[in-house]
Amino acid sequence: TPVVQQVIAAEGFNQEDVIRLAAAAEKNSTHPIADAIMKQAKDWNILIPIRDNNAQVETTVGKGISTWLNGKRVVVGSLRFMNELKIKTNSLLQQIQNDENAIYVAYDQTLVGVVSIFDKIRSGMHRAVNNLRHQGINDIIMLTGDKRTVAREMARRLKLNWYHAEALPEDKAFYVKRYRTTGAVMMVGDGINDAPALAHAHVGVTMGAKRTDIASEASDVIITSDNPEMLSELVGLSRKTMNIIKQNFIATFAINGMAILFGALGIFSPIVGAAIHNAA
Repeated sequence: TPVVQQVIAAEGFNQEDVIRLAAAAEKNSTHPIADAIMKQAKDWNILIPIRDNNAQVETTVGKGISTWLNGKRVVVGSLRFMNELKIKTNSLLQQIQNDENAIYVAYDQTLVGVVSIFDKIRSGMHRAVNNLRHQGINDIIMLTGDKRTVAREMARRLKLNWYHAEALPEDKAFYVKRYRTTGAVMMVGDGINDAPALAHAHVGVTMGAKRTDIASEASDVIITSDNPEMLSELVGLSRKTMNIIKQNFIATFAINGMAILFGALGIFSPIVGAAIHNAA
């Protein structure tokens, strides 16, 4: 669950300016980072400005968003996104710690500031990972757009097998397709950045109340709960279902085989054999 850890304003702006502009762009977004920014705006009692009439929020998947305010463009996103848009960020780069996820905010091609985001491990995630391992799922890998240092620490705390950091949506899909060659893959996600990977997995699972429509459409299973422990319940339920299907198949095969054999030996009449077949 992301929370705002620090707000750094560029020269000529203050912290409230940074959150105000970020909130103007992120308002009505379902992304977890948007929730963190909107909560910070509420905590600081910041009045969020209204976007220009008919101004759309343009999403560049895996990089950031942009919209229009007072005839000028507001951009919120990653350092990569800012560099692509040729927005200078050098003035604040040295103030950002390597272990922080940074969201950059710009207005009219000028850097306004940076929002440092701390991503808390979701409640129940440790138990969920342990439960999955007890069920025999030994390879648990994290695909994330977070910085490498952040992802490494998260993977260490959760005792994951491996992680892939700074991954764009197409990168996540690539990793899922690669892991498919070694075994069955279940991909769990909730956002637009996860949709391609969810579609390529053997089983795509979207979970959480904040899940996006695109992620849901790309998935095979939708879990409405935010509790990650539901994943082990899903695996357990799936295995029970498959066991029942296998048992029914074996029972049907055995009964039909017996009916055919007894019919061939003349023990059952054709009518009795047909009745047994239909009953099975």
